Amino acid sequence: MKRAAVWGVLCVLAWAPATAQEVWEDELERADEGVNTPLRKTLPNGIRVGIQQDAGAAVVVLTTRVQVGWAMDPPGLDQLAHIVEHAMFRPAEGEGPGYSELIAKLGGHTNATTDADETVYTTIVPSRHLDTVLAIEARRFLRGLEQVSLGDLATEREIVRQEALQKAPYNREYRHLEAELFPVGHPYHVDADADLKHLERIRDASVVAFQREAYRPDVISLGIAGDLDPHAAMKKVEALFGPMPKPEHPAVSASVDRPPARERRVLLESRAGNSTILLGWVVDGYGDAGSHRWRDIAPILRIWLSGRLPRERGITHVSVRRRPFGALSILTVDVRGVGRIDPDLVVSELSWILSQFEALGTHRDGLDSLREFREDATASDWAGPVVNYDDPVVLARYLADEPATSSGRAAVPESGLVHLVKKFLRLDRAVLVASLPPEVER
Repeated sequence: MKRAAVWGVLCVLAWAPATAQEVWEDELERADEGVNTPLRKTLPNGIRVGIQQDAGAAVVVLTTRVQVGWAMDPPGLDQLAHIVEHAMFRPAEGEGPGYSELIAKLGGHTNATTDADETVYTTIVPSRHLDTVLAIEARRFLRGLEQVSLGDLATEREIVRQEALQKAPYNREYRHLEAELFPVGHPYHVDADADLKHLERIRDASVVAFQREAYRPDVISLGIAGDLDPHAAMKKVEALFGPMPKPEHPAVSASVDRPPARERRVLLESRAGNSTILLGWVVDGYGDAGSHRWRDIAPILRIWLSGRLPRERGITHVSVRRRPFGALSILTVDVRGVGRIDPDLVVSELSWILSQFEALGTHRDGLDSLREFREDATASDWAGPVVNYDDPVVLARYLADEPATSSGRAAVPESGLVHLVKKFLRLDRAVLVASLPPEVER
């Protein structure tokens, strides 16, 4: 459906009543067609494995998800989990090239990211090298950091410090947003004005001990997808990762509560003469039933908000994205522009859009139009029914850890998109952070 038609639908007031259940039952049938169910298994030592064949791919992607993140950093040792992530790419003394160099020689690439509750390592190589990359991955996880040189650990500590320094000017508004969404005392609270002096207190022994104690097999999951034989790949995984010793005691997993939502505003002075306006909410985590719906809601809101905000006001960028924050997620509206932009303008236009979004959910024609527009807005987000190589973090969760809620677009709450918007995206519960240049005196 053309975008103009969608805007026309927003203005129609005489739709026939609809039941959301009928709409979502139709969608479930379509979403289940052609889904290639992954082969899943939990090894005796606790490692969870999910393998999915995608014969149309020329590559395989290996995601190793460790349910250990910066929320587990000991007091006074912030960034310890992040340093461990970096150190895992280093070779043991006398071992030869590091992990990244080995993968590059295979014609692939590798990366990793540390979140509040998890660290995800991603490797993509031509499919013919699957056995080799599994062997390399198993070797570094079985040996840990005991044999990595102290000089390499010191180097990675400095790299983490430099990364933080480089990102600080760009992350300032987001750090303030996160600090307000997760108040002091919450496991995910961050200090918006923290310095990096704590990195000097992190010693090599702390890095080695943290990895040894935290990287247990029962908090590790392997996700493998691409042009492969799932059963042969599973046998290889069992042989390579099976020797990792099973812990004597089960891992302790603490639940993370959603913080109370209330409206708050933070005003900062822009350091570049431009404006950045963020609105944020804490929403479903990736394991929740409504999780995948936010991938649909975000691009719809972005397109509608872009159409409403006047470019003549200096607005140059509008985005809406949902990103994981441990067991929860943050949905953020990000508006940027040249000069001073009135935050109330953004709030007003977003308020109108949210009210229209809610109105769509009360009529069959509105829901049908919303479904069509969603399919157009999110078409580029999915590579096939479920395998999305552009988002390996989501892929890692889907393949090995979330079979009940991750069958592509089939995982929906009972009342769908509109229910989630009404439940979470209330402006009287939003945190607004605005970085604005000084007002010009007239």
